[in-house]
Amino acid sequence: MKKLILFLVFLLPVIISSTVIPAVDVSGLWDVAGSPYYVDGEIIIQADTELEIEAGVDVIFNDHYKFYILW
Repeated sequence: MKKLILFLVFLLPVIISSTVIPAVDVSGLWDVAGSPYYVDGEIIIQADTELEIEAGVDVIFNDHYKFYILW
């Protein structure tokens, strides 16, 4: 029972607060509240958009995906 309580108190918030990014065009703000961001495909920042990644945000690529920045 103690292990279940420890899981719920410490690990569950970490699992819930993560964000999965599929293969899409990305823009906007990636903030600490959504961190870590798990990238599950090739992502693109289009020439007319911006992506701001706040300090302290973890971006984790789940495989060898490319991150394209078009200009």
